[in-house]
Amino acid sequence: GGSTTQSFTVSVDASHQYLSYITMIAPSPDWFAGFQDLLLCRSSNWVDMLEITVQPWDAGTDCGTTYTSSNCAGGTSAGGAAVNIFEFTASTTTSANVFVNNNQVLPVATITITRSGYSASPAASPSPSPSPSPVT
Repeated sequence: GGSTTQSFTVSVDASHQYLSYITMIAPSPDWFAGFQDLLLCRSSNWVDMLEITVQPWDAGTDCGTTYTSSNCAGGTSAGGAAVNIFEFTASTTTSANVFVNNNQVLPVATITITRSGYSASPAASPSPSPSPSPVT
């Protein structure tokens, strides 16, 4: 696989200081990567640049057992019952071997967030978040 760069713009303000992001890992029908609740204001200032490395996740909504499994009519891997979303680890699934090297799960993307315009500092800044929350 190669690398792809995509770019988009979001607006933030004092009432909307958090960013969440999710993307599909194709061709899998239910694998994804992302983050949630990333605070873009730290110490009463908007961040200029952040880089976030994201890991692969399995939503558990399809019964495919490999990265290239086609979407199946049988429902989830739990036979139609709801299943928890889990992060791939080298020991939790053999289907993630496409993302594993030397028993380490490899990141699938690096998300770079860059401030491209000027905005005043938020009027009231919540306590900074030390790191983005994983998608759960």
